[in-house]
Amino acid sequence: MRKILYLPLLLSLCLLSCNKRSDAPSLAAERYYGYLIEGDVDNYMRGMADYDSLPEDYRSQLRDMFLQYLDHEQKLHGGITSAQAVRDTLIDSLRAHVFLNIQFGDSTLEQVSMPLVLTPEGWRMK
Repeated sequence: MRKILYLPLLLSLCLLSCNKRSDAPSLAAERYYGYLIEGDVDNYMRGMADYDSLPEDYRSQLRDMFLQYLDHEQKLHGGITSAQAVRDTLIDSLRAHVFLNIQFGDSTLEQVSMPLVLTPEGWRMK
């Protein structure tokens, strides 16, 4: 009889834990865009799955490119003001696409897709 009582509790906990895992890619994507909003390009880049294997000269070029992107968006739209994940698609247990609404200072809204991969460190940008 006790086993029957524990079954609904066990199923509920399983569903809750599954929901938390499906939120993880969205939260990671929002965190990475948050770094861009703050102008913290270095932390944004550390969110890349292959960041540790990139040569330093290439990292420097990427850093410059992201800084130019932020400067361009500042001049064109008043900068990025927010990024909100609106949906994610789990491709399999190791890959996901997160769709984010990017809000700019001039009220322009753009939707972008961010591919992510699950690494031992967590969800990272592909």
